[in-house]
Amino acid sequence: MHLFLILILLIFQGKAPTMTKMTQHPVSFIFCISTGRSGTDYLKTLFDHSENCHSFHEKDPICNGRAMYNYLRGRQNAMRKLTEQKTNKIQEITHDGSTYVETNHCFLKGFGWIIPQYIPEDKIGVVILTRDKTKTANSLLRTSSTPLTAVGKKWMVTPAAKGSFLKPPTRYLLPPKLTYLLFLCLKQLFRGKKLYTALGLKKPSTPQLIIDYEYECCKWYVEETAAQTKAYRNRFKNISFYKVDLEELNHQSKIEEMFGHFGLVAKPSLIDIIGKPTNLKDQVIKPNQSTKNYYGD
Repeated sequence: MHLFLILILLIFQGKAPTMTKMTQHPVSFIFCISTGRSGTDYLKTLFDHSENCHSFHEKDPICNGRAMYNYLRGRQNAMRKLTEQKTNKIQEITHDGSTYVETNHCFLKGFGWIIPQYIPEDKIGVVILTRDKTKTANSLLRTSSTPLTAVGKKWMVTPAAKGSFLKPPTRYLLPPKLTYLLFLCLKQLFRGKKLYTALGLKKPSTPQLIIDYEYECCKWYVEETAAQTKAYRNRFKNISFYKVDLEELNHQSKIEEMFGHFGLVAKPSLIDIIGKPTNLKDQVIKPNQSTKNYYGD
């Protein structure tokens, strides 16, 4: 009864309360934590269909390759320079007041730790995009994106990284880094089809023991990313985080919830692209037909 009387008084005073849908954490810059092969390109496409938003998958400078590899081994100078360049470009893009989104999974492997020095934490949002560990590891192996390949070393945390949270796989009582170096050398013997052809030889199939180690490294990488994510959240408590699994992004309500979390509004066109996979890659690794335990999907 008392609440009803208060509402009547407010109405007569011209101050009737209005119902407004409030966003939880409106931000200006949104990034992504992910392992890769878990829907980052699809995530970027979703943000293409939000209002007043510039979205990119891997905007130059990407901050991967040698700079990332060195950063993960404790040499930070190159990554710091690239982060400053990236921040300047971001500021240029968002001079009109729009929201910047980049779903680059190298964020956690370098520039993400530095960028809060240039952008206030409370202006940053981060999507933590996850995928089933086995599916992710299978996809990494299938696309030849493992710590034993040139592509993998360009984009991934490898057992050579300094100060990993989790112990990488080991073999033959060797420490993790020596194990990694051993298998890195062994892997080279089963690459270079053109060289074998030039010598008139048939390239031998990759032995199962190498494939098994690669697969373990891929699973370790997924788990290590989760551990580093936890450390990142503990360090930057004023950043707005939103955790979502790839499977959940097949549902419009979940996507709109994510947008709303960051203060964004979906365009009507969103419905047309939900659940449509992007960045598919053909089979890269071709296992020996006699291989019993090939893990690629």
